[in-house]
Amino acid sequence: MTIKHPPSEPQAPRYVPFPTDEIPSAVAAFIHQGAAALGCDESYIALPLLAVLATAVGNSRRIRLKRTWCEPATVWAVVVGDSGTLKSPAHDLAIKPLYRLQDAAFKEHQNQLEQYSHDQADYTANLAAWKDGRKKGKPQPQAPTKPVATRYVVSDTTVEALAVLLCDQPRGLLVARDELSGWLNSFDAYKGCRGADVAHWLSMHRAGPLIVDRKSEQPPVIYVPHAAICIAGGVQPAPLASALIGRHKQHFDNGLAARLLFAMPPRKPKQWTEDELPRDVETALETVISGLMGLDMPTDHNGQPQPRDIPLSPKGKRAWIDFYNAHASEEAAMNGNLAAAWSKLEGYAARFALLVHLIRSVSNDPPLADPGAIDEQSISAGVALSQWFGAEAIRVYGIIGGVEPEAKNLREIIQSKGGSITVRGLMQASRKYRDNAAEAEAALADLVKAGDGKWETDDHDGGRGRPAKVFQLLSGGNGNGNGENPEEKRFPLPGEAHGHAADAEKQPDGGGGNGSSQNKLPSPSAELKSKTTDDEKLESRASAAELTPQKLR
Repeated sequence: MTIKHPPSEPQAPRYVPFPTDEIPSAVAAFIHQGAAALGCDESYIALPLLAVLATAVGNSRRIRLKRTWCEPATVWAVVVGDSGTLKSPAHDLAIKPLYRLQDAAFKEHQNQLEQYSHDQADYTANLAAWKDGRKKGKPQPQAPTKPVATRYVVSDTTVEALAVLLCDQPRGLLVARDELSGWLNSFDAYKGCRGADVAHWLSMHRAGPLIVDRKSEQPPVIYVPHAAICIAGGVQPAPLASALIGRHKQHFDNGLAARLLFAMPPRKPKQWTEDELPRDVETALETVISGLMGLDMPTDHNGQPQPRDIPLSPKGKRAWIDFYNAHASEEAAMNGNLAAAWSKLEGYAARFALLVHLIRSVSNDPPLADPGAIDEQSISAGVALSQWFGAEAIRVYGIIGGVEPEAKNLREIIQSKGGSITVRGLMQASRKYRDNAAEAEAALADLVKAGDGKWETDDHDGGRGRPAKVFQLLSGGNGNGNGENPEEKRFPLPGEAHGHAADAEKQPDGGGGNGSSQNKLPSPSAELKSKTTDDEKLESRASAAELTPQKLR
């Protein structure tokens, strides 16, 4: 009889297809048929398209959850995939409607510049005549205002350049970069004031105020009250791992990674298809985007543009509260990088609900009983999208090494309970073990084997009740029984020997490569000999994932 030994740590969850049908049909049809025409995963089109739709809304609307909590329509979407997986064609197809608007805006601006040139010549002549006294009694001529181009899309990611553009674009902008690794690697904590750049980007994620001081340029200070920036782009797995977990792991620490929405569908072979994206489907999407662009922006008492806040309907509010409480319970059972991501997915659920509501409003599909309030159907769609991104965050973090080892997660849960826990207590504290007492007990038994804890019996001080088996965490328990931090499994970084970073700290065996290989990745040659699919190869690199994805509704 063959005994199958379970892996020491769970693998990353399997990929779940993007829930395209949660989005109104005019947009969903574009995603479905665009992906079929290209032969790519639907998420490759859905993610940049969500950023395009959010950009079209921009600062015109926010969802008001309560008086002191509003969420803007700001989306940061990142598609993760190797070269040759059709990331770029899908990105271009999703951004195309916005580029068409940008092209028209530039042509209009060129016409405005030509008119401005004529007006400037007339002004110069009239001013000279006025100064010569040939037009006595006439008021001084007024100089024409130089026209400013309407901008929708930019590729420059420097904060100062964005601040200058945002001063003239109060609605907001989309940063569209086919390859985002350069942007991710530009935030080196050891390069001058790059830490300030991160703070500016975090503010732009919530469409907050942006203040940029300049030493030699005019004006010396740029102030944008509502700096809304959406992001759409792609990145390959290894550069992403390098940017997020390489060198200083700064993007998990500074909160940038938690704000990124990832999709990393399994690679599949390309196959020729005769499918085409129908022009009427493109036209329907363009109509939706134009409708969102047409949403007005009210002004405050100073005449400055500001968002219009949309409240929840009574049923929408009940649906939101149900989600909020359940999501908060999940987040409380988490720690580390996933807990940070979960905290941002809460707001993303509201942002997606706002997007769905506004798409329904401009397309009348499905009809809204009250366009001035966000109903339970839009909330449900926003929640489903947020939950999908949560499940995908677990996968991506596991694959690139952004999830802490399961033993560490267990220890932190037990420490939060005072250092001791029962099997039932662990089932209540962690969604991973909620319905599986055997798994919970096995996980605690593994800590005992590692020398991090022991079993004790609680006899209730001789009182009534059956004696309970209690796990007691030993002081200094760290998951490997020797007081040192275990090496984390992760995606190998560029320039590394397999399983060893070039500048990594020494391994517990002294770093010579002759110690235990328990937590090391398989060699590249072993992977080449494997007959598993590309997806299985990638998922085999996964670090421990502390949760399984919640079933999408």
